[in-house]
Order: sequence, then C-alpha cells, then structure tokens
Amino acid sequence: MAPSLLALLRAHWKIRAMERLKAGDRWGDHDLVFATRFGGPIERTEDWKRLSARSPGTSSRPSFTRSARRWRS
Repeated sequence: MAPSLLALLRAHWKIRAMERLKAGDRWGDHDLVFATRFGGPIERTEDWKRLSARSPGTSSRPSFTRSARRWRS
C-alpha cells in the first residue's frame, strides 16, 4: 500500500474515532471503513441526497443523458 494512501486512511480513522465518541450510544458498530455519522452503512442514494439538499433548484431525481447513437448488428 502506498504511504500516501496509508496516511489518508489513518486520518480517516481518527475522524471516525471522534465521530464515534460524539455519537455515544447511538453509534452502531458495523466494522465499516466508510459509514454514516452513527456508524451505519451508507445508502447508495446518500450522496445524491446531500448534493440535492445543498443545491437549491435541483430535482429530487438525478437526470441522465442518453446517447443518440444507434447500434447496428
């Protein structure tokens, strides 16, 4: 493992430890590297929820652009 990655993971671990102390009894220990502020698993839509809340005027659903290409066999 690269030393720079190891340093980042150690910093993340320290932040997690502080969040765990702050959450107290609400912390759910699931042995996750990346978790919610209460130690639970992150939902796949969590990032979108946070981005939508910060960006006024965005819809609640992501929009995807589709390619105009048509595939021929």
